[in-house]
Amino acid sequence: MNDSIARGLRRFAGLLTLACFCGAAWSQSASLQRATDLRADKLPSAAVIASLPASTAVQVVGIEGGWAQVEVSDDKSAAARKSGWVRAGSLDLAVASSGAASVANGRTGGNIVALSLGVRGLGARSNRHALLIGVGHPADAGAAPLPGVRFDRDSATQVALAMQVPRANIRTLDDEQASADGIRQAIAALGQRVGEGDRVFVYFSGYGTRTAASDAVACSDALVAADGGARGAITLPELATLLKPISDKTDKLLLMVDAGFAEGAVDAASAAGGEGFVNANDEGALRSRFLHGGAGCTGTPAKRNLQVVAAADAGSAFPPELIVLGAGGGRAAYDDALEGGLATQFLRDCLLRDAHDLDGSGAVSVDALRQCTQAKLDRRLRGDARLQREVLAASGNTAFVPVWSGAAPARTDTAAAAPSISGAQALAQLFDQRDTKRSVQVRLGSDKLRVQQDALDFTVSSDRPGYVYVAMAGSDNQSLQLLFPNDLDRDNRIAAGQPMALPHPSWRAKAGGPEGTDTLLVIVADGPRDLAGLGAKAGPFISSLNDSSGRAQLGALMSRSRGADAQGCTANAAAGRDPACSDAYGAALLSVQEIR
Repeated sequence: MNDSIARGLRRFAGLLTLACFCGAAWSQSASLQRATDLRADKLPSAAVIASLPASTAVQVVGIEGGWAQVEVSDDKSAAARKSGWVRAGSLDLAVASSGAASVANGRTGGNIVALSLGVRGLGARSNRHALLIGVGHPADAGAAPLPGVRFDRDSATQVALAMQVPRANIRTLDDEQASADGIRQAIAALGQRVGEGDRVFVYFSGYGTRTAASDAVACSDALVAADGGARGAITLPELATLLKPISDKTDKLLLMVDAGFAEGAVDAASAAGGEGFVNANDEGALRSRFLHGGAGCTGTPAKRNLQVVAAADAGSAFPPELIVLGAGGGRAAYDDALEGGLATQFLRDCLLRDAHDLDGSGAVSVDALRQCTQAKLDRRLRGDARLQREVLAASGNTAFVPVWSGAAPARTDTAAAAPSISGAQALAQLFDQRDTKRSVQVRLGSDKLRVQQDALDFTVSSDRPGYVYVAMAGSDNQSLQLLFPNDLDRDNRIAAGQPMALPHPSWRAKAGGPEGTDTLLVIVADGPRDLAGLGAKAGPFISSLNDSSGRAQLGALMSRSRGADAQGCTANAAAGRDPACSDAYGAALLSVQEIR
């Protein structure tokens, strides 16, 4: 259907123009506006390589998450160059910062140039929240300090900012603040702040353990709070119970736990404390993030690893609203003394830079982030027979897209063309982002349309009031467009329980061929979307090529309510807010056959 769609498309407002520096590492000359420290990693707490005075000349090779990777040299020799990270705000760049934000990072190598995701002009959203918990010094007598936990707060903050959480909405609990009761109270307070349709990131860094369970299960995996011991353990089933009131309201809840649920080392005695293990893959000493359980816990948990959180919270089914990342299969997790938890630092780098849009979908899903992180974990532990493999498992909605980047992988002319998903698959990806607590029903007049004869007609019903958006991937496998609202009909408001018949009399969508399957995605969003920057027209309809740019634009549009920018949306959720503050939407996905 609609095989006459225009092939051009303007960039979506708010996304920066992408710069592709293919075939060679990019760099940009700059100087320091003020004195600053050159650090080993993009963390305020990372080791200082050198203190640089103002006006120092540097070469910028990448920018991500508010940090710039630079090279600085006192003379012309390559051996004298120092490489590290400085705050991006300390630089006087010769190009606009928006251009620098989209440059490739030279460290990734190969033919694929990775583009930064977290600095792509996606502003903070008042309806995003984060709770970051770090326990590096629990009170247990047998618990050696985890020096890497102090770095994790900065890394997790970068993840939260990339997910568009405002700094004002990021709450942290560190060590003595993160007692078991302190964690419970912080989660309860988070539930009070969160409104319907908000997004939430909850993060824990520290020890995992096994403890005697209160039910018939001999042992339960648990998180070690600052007060330690049996009283300072929060079991995973309890964590699920604590989070359920939040996930009942949120559009998406992403939980990440960087803790181990198995020893992880062949020499268990050496793993518990000491200097940790150093291998040839990195300089940071590795310590296990698993603490042996207390008295009464002698067996293997019947419900092990973080899937129990997703299962308990979802009634044994994983809804699209919940995503859990953490050590899989009762496996180990490791603390790097110089950079923090391995899973945390690698997920951070994948989100900000290294995860690729490998299928041309215009997005990087949680599963793509997991794969990227796992590859880094395997490289870090490669060839070290003393340590178990660390496995990052993802449970729940792994198709969730934390950040719509709008970036496809840049490739050299000699590289193979990237595989590309179809328009139907792109709409299915958007369908996977829905909130299943919102019910949308669509009844087709007919699911078979004769080419050049029949017109599409259908009826939409929703259990909540909202705004209707209809997207279609055509039977030509090329067109992808927004059918409704359009230039002839902008009245897309729907009332709860009151069916809306579409098309309205002012427009119609006739089967235009070729024979095949059209895919129809009907969205009912809590808040209105801003269509002003979404581009080229085919007649009255907003249309896009079936390419990564067009798909990313549509994805970014559908995940962002225009109403959430209003001043009233910053009010405490407990006081009640306009539903338009929500980014959530319900959706239905259907197929229509075009026949002769």
